[in-house]
Amino acid sequence: MTKTNAYQQITSGVYPLTDDLHSVLTLLDDLLKRILLIKGGAMGSPFTMVLANIYMLEWAQKLIQYQNRHHEIYGRYIGDIFMTTNLSKEDILKELDETIKTDSNVTISTTISQSLEYLDVTIENNNGHLKISIYHKSASKPYILPYESDQTRHIHANIICTALVQAARSCSNMEDFDMERLSMEMILLYN
Repeated sequence: MTKTNAYQQITSGVYPLTDDLHSVLTLLDDLLKRILLIKGGAMGSPFTMVLANIYMLEWAQKLIQYQNRHHEIYGRYIGDIFMTTNLSKEDILKELDETIKTDSNVTISTTISQSLEYLDVTIENNNGHLKISIYHKSASKPYILPYESDQTRHIHANIICTALVQAARSCSNMEDFDMERLSMEMILLYN
């Protein structure tokens, strides 16, 4: 077996993966600085999305670390952030203001509430316990399935199956799941 330079290069450092990671982060940091100089990239571009995710992760590090230290929940999907806290409204607004000050290009709108819609679920604080159920947009027609004439029958069955799996994964109690299941039965009867 012949030794290659690649083999020697990977094993030559004490922490080769850490060295490689630092090299990649240095390159990405330089790339981010160049992109920020021109103020953005093409919307919807996969590369722009990767850079935006890296940037948002870096931007929110202080907030994420704060949430971890206090055993709170922090979640982010693209530009939507969800977090829990036991702080007073004034204290959390102060913490958010400190995070916002780190970059004037990032703007956020804050919603502080006992109940809110986040992505496709409704999250409610019920005496210190989070209750999660499926969020149904008021603009959508609740009993109409998104059928199209060129879809096969197994696609129609997958719509219902996927909705039930989503309900099972999202609902935090059986009552909400049963309501979703009954809703699916009504949809099947209606269609």
